[in-house]
Formats: sequence, structure tokens, C-alpha cells
Amino acid sequence: MKVNTTRLHFLLFFLPCLLFSTHFSVDGSIEEEEEEIKRADFPHVFFFGAATSAYQIEGAFLEDGKSLNNWDVFCRTQGSIENGDNGDICDDHYHRYLVFDVAIEPFVTIHHHDFPQELEDRYGSWLSPLMQEDFVYFAEICFKSFGDRVKYWMTINEPNLFAEFAYERGIYPPARCSEPFGNCSIGNSDVEPLIAMHNMLLAHGKAAKLYRQQFQAINWSLNIFGIITVAKGTFDTVES
Repeated sequence: MKVNTTRLHFLLFFLPCLLFSTHFSVDGSIEEEEEEIKRADFPHVFFFGAATSAYQIEGAFLEDGKSLNNWDVFCRTQGSIENGDNGDICDDHYHRYLVFDVAIEPFVTIHHHDFPQELEDRYGSWLSPLMQEDFVYFAEICFKSFGDRVKYWMTINEPNLFAEFAYERGIYPPARCSEPFGNCSIGNSDVEPLIAMHNMLLAHGKAAKLYRQQFQAINWSLNIFGIITVAKGTFDTVES
């Protein structure tokens, strides 16, 4: 399933079986030397893994009481997705794969760009402070339902990119933007990404606080980009 954009990023982490080191031969040409990597080269607490998105792999459209999410609706909007593709089946991960059966340690992301369409229709999803409370409510359900099996949680996947794609450029649902950033029927690319980011950050903080107070110590994650100033002045350092 491919969104109509050249800047769609899908995050996939992996380590290859072979590592190539480069050096120069006597005649000046570049040679590649294969070096075998063994599991013993890494500490026992080192995790190998891959990041996946529920809507890109999960399938199970409207099964087990699931309602329409924002991507279900977006994919059925003509012109949104190439070839009219959707996530009804995808890799059918919902039916085919049980991570614990193959000794996979799950790292669960609570919000990976999809949420119930009802929240968009009712109050505008991340443009409303109400979304903060519904996110925390959903997070609490996840903690209670899966906390005995999930040790590692991530709140919101790449909120900066979600704000950009959904509310600045309009290539993710709810497809809101304004010129010159995009050609949407509704939206404000100067203001709405900031509102959405504000609500996502507060929702993250509330969910993290809930877990720490009512459940257990945890490894939390929120996609963060560091900003380092080039100038040496105190003002520039504080601003960065």
C-alpha cells in the first residue's frame, strides 16, 4: 500500500548477517572484506528487532469488534492511495503470527498514526484537548490488558512526522493542509501542526505519569530529535 508522496518514511531497523569493512589495496582499488558477526559479539541484553506498523501489517478488518479507524476511511477516499489499496488484509499479521510462540519480546507502540475514525468525526482528534484524555484512557486499557506480557511501551510514534504529514502537507488522514504546503479542502498548515503536536506531547506525558504511578517502572520512548546550536552565545544555547 503506497501513499502518494515521495517523502513517506517507513522505519525498519535490522542488522545484516555480514558486516563489510572497506580498505584500499596496493594498486589503489577498493576491496571489501567480509567479517562474520556472532551473537556472542553482543551483550545478552542487546535486542535485535524490527519496527512495524499495525495498519501496514495487521489486517483483520472490522474483526473482533474493531470499528473503522482513520486509515480505513482514508484509503476508501478516491485518490488518496495508489491503486485504491487498503489495509483490510495486508500481511494478515493478526491471524498468522503470535510473537510469544517464537520467543519475540514485544515493544508495543500505543499510537502509530491510526485511531478510531469516530474521534475524528466527533471532535477533530488531535486538534482537540479531548484527544489527550481518550489517549490516556486507551493507554490504561492496554496496560491493564497486556501489562503481564509487555515490558516495553512506546507512546506515540514519530509525532513530529505525523503532525507534518497529517496537518501540514495533508498526505495522511485527516488530510488537512493549506497552500503552499498542500492542496487540501480544509486545514491550516501554519497553525494545526502545532496544535496537534501540543496535544500529543501532553497526552504522552499523562500516559507516562499514569503508568509510573499505577503500574510499574518501564522503558518509555517518544521519538525525539536533538537540536544543537552552532553559535557559542548563551542566548543561542538556551534557545536551542
